[in-house]
Amino acid sequence: MTPLCSKREMEQLFEELQGQRIKKEDLDAAILCYNNRQYKACALILFGIIDAKLIRKQKRGEKWRPSGSVAAKRLREQFEGGDNEKMLFTMLLCVNLFTCLETLFANAHDFKVEPVTINRNFVSHGMTRRPVRQRDCIQLFLALYNLMLFFEFTS
Repeated sequence: MTPLCSKREMEQLFEELQGQRIKKEDLDAAILCYNNRQYKACALILFGIIDAKLIRKQKRGEKWRPSGSVAAKRLREQFEGGDNEKMLFTMLLCVNLFTCLETLFANAHDFKVEPVTINRNFVSHGMTRRPVRQRDCIQLFLALYNLMLFFEFTS
């Protein structure tokens, strides 16, 4: 992944994301943190952006709209139950996206065992024992990018 995420490639990714319907202030803050090696702050902002997108994609009339991995699972179920074109798109391109989101937002299970992959609950509750790395932020930027592509295709 690292060779494909050079400084130049990341700049292109940032430009692509800036053209999406993402709150400019939040995205700019995440990019600023990333460029200044403030990876934990960057990750927290990106987790918030992704979570907000997952929440907003659900029906508003419901009493409670889940967030995190439950929202990702609900979104996966919604599109897997759709028409054949959406089903094919989900199977070919989005299985990895949904698995990634469900992993990033997985339940912390009372913070007993920290997962190898960055986890929103461990980071945002201050329970992570390892530093948030550049690689973690790259994964989050790519997850956000792929989520936006998914929304664009399925809307």
